[in-house]
Amino acid sequence: METNVETHVDGRLQSLIEAAERGERCPDIYVLVGSWVIQGLPVSTAEFMNITYGDYYRQVADTRDARKLSRNPDERDRLISQHLAPYMATFGNGGPQDGLALSVAHASVSGSTGPILHVPALRVPIGAVQSWWSAGFTVDQNRGYNGGVAVGFAF
Repeated sequence: METNVETHVDGRLQSLIEAAERGERCPDIYVLVGSWVIQGLPVSTAEFMNITYGDYYRQVADTRDARKLSRNPDERDRLISQHLAPYMATFGNGGPQDGLALSVAHASVSGSTGPILHVPALRVPIGAVQSWWSAGFTVDQNRGYNGGVAVGFAF
């Protein structure tokens, strides 16, 4: 595995992030971050922002209040976009720092226990990545589990 010694970033991961930022087609990726496994498609920061905006838009448009805004779809679109503008502005403008995180679209996030989260898009700071791979994986269902039996006596 190639590593950039100066920044302690895996060179292959950095290359994948740069390709995604250029808008190139990338393979699905699996990333270990703490006790979480994140799976999804690497995308550019711009695409992350587009997906995020689209999901915010969907959430607002699905509300009863949004449906009451206007019968005209173009006018409703303008009003929803106007409502979302300040929220989207909080993300700031893009810059060289965009490449310091991996943007993942259509992400599944799973831990050792609990539900799997399906996230439209997320970003993982590259410094948080503990391990990653692009090929699939299998789960060994036949793995033996240790069990125990406790017996107590009271006299």
